[in-house]
Parts: sequence; structure tokens; C-alpha cells
Amino acid sequence: VKEAFSTRRVHLGMDEAVLLGLGKYLKENGYEKGSVLIREHCKRVLAICKKLGLEPMIWSDMYITANTNGGYYEVPADADCSSWEKPEKGLGLVYWDYYHDDEKSYEKMLNIHKQLSDDVIFAGGSWIWNGIAPNYSKTFACTKAALQTCKKYLMKEVLCTAWMDNGAETPVDAVWPGVALFAHLGFHLEYNEKVLEEEFKECVGGNLKDFMALDAFDSLFLNGKANQEAQNPSKYLLYQDPLAGIFDQEVVKSGVDTGAYYKKLKKMMEICQENSPEYAALFAYYEKLAAVLTYKADLGVHIKIF
Repeated sequence: VKEAFSTRRVHLGMDEAVLLGLGKYLKENGYEKGSVLIREHCKRVLAICKKLGLEPMIWSDMYITANTNGGYYEVPADADCSSWEKPEKGLGLVYWDYYHDDEKSYEKMLNIHKQLSDDVIFAGGSWIWNGIAPNYSKTFACTKAALQTCKKYLMKEVLCTAWMDNGAETPVDAVWPGVALFAHLGFHLEYNEKVLEEEFKECVGGNLKDFMALDAFDSLFLNGKANQEAQNPSKYLLYQDPLAGIFDQEVVKSGVDTGAYYKKLKKMMEICQENSPEYAALFAYYEKLAAVLTYKADLGVHIKIF
């Protein structure tokens, strides 16, 4: 029986604040006035946390974008943050990044964060918010670069996130390869595919290669390349109106036989159900998706031709 657990740590949901509320205020009134609001608001929230015995953390884009009035990842590598408004002591600062596949990007951002706080936490992600299917190629490319950099910087803590935005259409079980990769890189100096497969089988109960096959749903037009752009044709070709054919041009210009592609993937999902019976329901879900896309993906193209 799995036991519930609790924690005194709490995430203050103030990330992406630049998009509304205080962020809007900063754009209209400038940082001089806005910084007072940031400081006073954080003091009040931290006082509440202290009273309740909670250990708070906050995502860092609120501080970085408020200080630069620019994009989160667009801070110059040589930025001097000595005069920036900084989080108070006792407030963990979370650097979140699940987009870059090069270590230099993470080095730059960690250098910025080290100027802002002594309590920096890194948050990466297992991409189950790509659409209907997970994006493992992006997850693996970004995570390997991120965690190797975190090791060099002797980061004490990393988080693996799995957001449920953009419709939350991907089953939660699809998160396991990304989570397992985080654990693997936390216990090994270097990535080892064979060892990861063994660990995955031992800890999760399924076969990693079966899960990784799900990456193919959105690799339709990539010809074997990693899905770094987070394309999601399995979603837009499923949902589009075939009479309108908004995305039919993607099928035509690619030259891909989408029917044959998803028919093969449907067969693969049937095999995955047998290989990983503990996750038969998950692979049955994707078998049905592949079955529909076998006919639906290029339906609009055939309607217009005939």
C-alpha cells in the first residue's frame, strides 16, 4: 500500500507574473515603483510562511524579467546583477528551463542565478505537455545538458516537473521516462542507456523502449531528428476540420505517407501492450490514436484531390 506523505516546503505561485498584475504595473510605471510592491508583497507572504513553519521557494522569472524588463532567457551572459532586487534570505530561487539542449545556456543562467541567491534550485521537465503524446527526444536532450551542467555547478537540488497545460491530454503515466532519467543522472556521473533501461524496468515495471516509441507520434515530419521545436502533428491533424484543411499543407509538402506511418505505429502499440502489460491501458490509448490518425491525418488532402 502506498502511503501518503507531506512536506513543509511550498512553491509560491508567482512565476510568469510579468504577463499580468504586477508585471503589467511594472511596464506602465517602471521598476522603481514596482520594486516596492515586489518587496512588500514578498515580505508579507514570507511572514505567513514563517508563521506556518513552511519553507518557500519562488520561480525566478519574476525577479529576472522585472529587473531587465526583457525575456527570461535573454539576459546577457556578462550581466552585472549587483544592483538588482533580490529574493530575501530563506526564499529558494527556482531556475526553470526545459527548452535548451546546450550546456552553455544553462551555464549562463546559473551564473545569473548565483548572483541573485545562495539558495538556487533547478527545475527541468518531462515533456508530457506537448499535446496528446509525450516528447521524449526533447526531454532527453534538454535534461542531459541541464543536469550535466548542474553537476559542474554543484547544485544541491533539482526538480523534474510535468505540466498539465495545453489540454492535459497526455496520460500521466507517460511521465516515467523523464522522471527515470532525472534519477539516473542523479546517481551516475554519465548517461548510460543500457543501465537506464535496467533501472527503468526495476523501478517502473515497464520497458523503456516501449515508452520511447510514443515519441514517434509527433516525429511524423522530422525524418529521425529530435523534436526540439515541440511539433505536435498527432494533435493538430486529429483535431483539424478536414473540410477546412488548415494543416493539410504540412502533409503535402512533407511527402510523408501518413496512413502508412500511423498504421505501422498502431501495430507497434499493440506489441508494446504485450511487452509492458502493466501499462497495457496506456498503450491501448495510443493504439486507438494511431488507428484514427491512419485515416484522419491526410483525410483533408484526399477530399480535395478526389
